[in-house]
Amino acid sequence: MAACRPRAALLVLLAVCVACASGRLAAARPDSDLAAAAAAGPLVRLVGRFFPGDNGAGGALPQLFTWSGASASVAFEGATSVTVSFDGRMSSLPKEHEQTRAVKKDSTFPWGFFQFELDGVKVGVGEITASKPQLKWKLIVSPGPHVLTITKLSEARYGAAWLQSIALPAGGRFLPPPPSPGMLSGRGMLFLGDSFTAGWGNTEGRSCKGADAHNMNTLLAYSGLTARHFNADAQILAWSGTGLLTYAKRYQTSWPQWKVEAAAPLGTQFLLRADALSPSSRYNLAAFQPQVVVLAMGTNDFLEKAGTRNNRAPPYGLPNLKAWTDGYLAVARENWTDGYLAVARELRRAYPSAAIINLVWPLEQLTAGVLTREQATKYQQWMAAAFARLQFAGVGNVHLLQLSGAGLDSRSWCGAHPDVAAHALLAPQLESFVRGILPSWK
Repeated sequence: MAACRPRAALLVLLAVCVACASGRLAAARPDSDLAAAAAAGPLVRLVGRFFPGDNGAGGALPQLFTWSGASASVAFEGATSVTVSFDGRMSSLPKEHEQTRAVKKDSTFPWGFFQFELDGVKVGVGEITASKPQLKWKLIVSPGPHVLTITKLSEARYGAAWLQSIALPAGGRFLPPPPSPGMLSGRGMLFLGDSFTAGWGNTEGRSCKGADAHNMNTLLAYSGLTARHFNADAQILAWSGTGLLTYAKRYQTSWPQWKVEAAAPLGTQFLLRADALSPSSRYNLAAFQPQVVVLAMGTNDFLEKAGTRNNRAPPYGLPNLKAWTDGYLAVARENWTDGYLAVARELRRAYPSAAIINLVWPLEQLTAGVLTREQATKYQQWMAAAFARLQFAGVGNVHLLQLSGAGLDSRSWCGAHPDVAAHALLAPQLESFVRGILPSWK
């Protein structure tokens, strides 16, 4: 039986119309209206991206969990238990999810992990699988006021599930949705990245046997750690294998284009999505205005695996430097769209006042097995050149952070990806940098 913390009970009683992470006010609704709405059915506080999402005062169930690190919180009291139901059956998911399922060869789609916290304390983890796509999770609680938070730990490409219902026994009642950390602090962050940002492989060590949903926890990645450190609401938009400007080259052999894009869409594509696995879905970028945008992509653009693993595939070279920095259509076979400058300008249009941090990974991290030394060196050079190009083009409030690899020990990494200990060394570097450019975040 979990005990209710006084601070959590206090949060439930706070007014809902407070400054959200974007700096604008949440939709104003009288507390009596929110209480009535919560009594009719639970309203959940959503942090991250969801479909269909909420109107600023709280989201009604069901909500589709696709993005890793996204969380939903609900407040209640007077109950002796709480039961949460998920539905990940393919028949219940959007039809476009079939495209991602089609690129899986091991029939494990969907597969997802969800962490449960009661009053800020982890109390369990639930799992959905292709063979057991429905999950019913129950927790015995004390009758006092509580806040239950549910967070998706696994990334979108492994699959999604509907948060279908949250139920209380007789005597329990739902309260107005609790304010999010970012509503209380006024802070918001957006991360756009690949497997490093998602935290792929960070929990398994050398024993990992493949790219599975169970070997990652986005909350323990540098992205989740940094957001929690600052008590910021965060959208963590990350997809393993994705490129910033180039589709994953290892798939560009005999696959049709739709399948290549389903396996690893460009970061500029999934930035626009409400549902990570539905290319046609669109998120209103104006709905969340972060103060910090971390652009942590580009590593996969420098992979050169296609021509070496399949003799029928043409050899792929390193990205063209001018195309990388300036932003124009380049070599067709590399499927370039726009250059780094164009991507930064799109981010600036979407988030006009945000500080954009161009994050560059340490050489020690890249050469642990992801890139060759030549590829890693070129990646770092190209990123530095892109940053210089942004400055010359007058794109304001952009920054370059070259992370240090000091202290990283890759001997226990899963699939050449940083483990929890490595992420714990990388996150403070980003935190310190953010405090330097935003003194109010100290």
